[in-house]
Amino acid sequence: MADFTRNETELQQAIARLSARGGTNLSEGFNLATSVLQNSDRTPNILLFTDGVPNNPPMAASIAQQIRASGINLVAVGTGDAQINYLTALTGDPDLVFYANFGDLDRAFRGAEKAIYGQQLVESDESGNYGFFFGVFRIGVWTGFLAIGTSLALIIGQNYTLRRRLLSFQEGSWGGGGGLVAGFVGGAVGQVVFLPSGYLPVLSVVARLTGWTVLGTLVGGGMSLFVPNLPRKNALIAGSVGGVFGSLSFLVFESVTGVILARLAGATILGFCIGLAIALSEQFYSSLSGSVVLLVHWNNQECTMVALGEKPIEIGSSRNAHVYLSKDAGFPAEFAKIFLENGKIILEFDSALSQHPKFGKMKRFRQELNDGDRRQFGDIILEVQERL
Repeated sequence: MADFTRNETELQQAIARLSARGGTNLSEGFNLATSVLQNSDRTPNILLFTDGVPNNPPMAASIAQQIRASGINLVAVGTGDAQINYLTALTGDPDLVFYANFGDLDRAFRGAEKAIYGQQLVESDESGNYGFFFGVFRIGVWTGFLAIGTSLALIIGQNYTLRRRLLSFQEGSWGGGGGLVAGFVGGAVGQVVFLPSGYLPVLSVVARLTGWTVLGTLVGGGMSLFVPNLPRKNALIAGSVGGVFGSLSFLVFESVTGVILARLAGATILGFCIGLAIALSEQFYSSLSGSVVLLVHWNNQECTMVALGEKPIEIGSSRNAHVYLSKDAGFPAEFAKIFLENGKIILEFDSALSQHPKFGKMKRFRQELNDGDRRQFGDIILEVQERL
């Protein structure tokens, strides 16, 4: 980008022209730096500043070893996804590796400067162990926040399908907290597997698949708490499928757009795939012989299918109800619930209706429904269907 010069203006202009694109061709960078330093009249040094793993880690490590053998010092500053262990292998000395935390580039470069000029400064939080634990924690938190967005988006989508309030405080708390835990675990697992990838590049792909699959499995499993009567096994399978596709999209986008946009794209694909897999799972369940579903007819054109099981489908004007009935139409917060009991379809009205001014004359608070039975409440028609 610029000639080998002390002209600060020329160097600053070259820096201003830099843009991030493509991969990390560290081998070519090492070769170019070595050729420039061949005629140096001082002790030659190469300062490596990187936020990732090179395209060919073994080749870059081999060239770095040749560089050190030729008498050129190699000092590294890592940030982003840079691996401290791999950078240590490049420099041959953990004291020559400095990790730059977010917003803390100055201190890392000052440490590198002192190392170059012979004043070795190694603080405890710049050690390899710190880099390992901080790297795992950092990626875990990063992925955790992505998983929060994915989890809440799935819950909102489920509520939108059932015409419920898009997100209650309880759902936001459980979904956000669960998403954070799932993302942290998935990101941390993937990062631990990723650590040796500097020496075995294939582990990089394995790590991505592992981390995203763990993340997807946990997020998908958590959705069974919000989708009525969704079998936990189906939710876990849906999540793992979404995780695999999320990891593949991450790998594709990472090579084109960089790691941040790749994570966002991966999280989007992850959520989409989990939602699609859950929807397909529900459709598959509804097609099985012996399954029972509740059809919610919102009007003549729109209908939502909900799987029936032992967990009751709540009906009422409460914002937490699975099927929302208008409060303005006189429906109480807890109106009725439909569930399966010993293979029978039960419609059970809330006992407090006996004191309700509109429904106080109701005599049958518990009814057994048969295939094809319909009940209309306000503008909504509920229909039960058995798959034979």
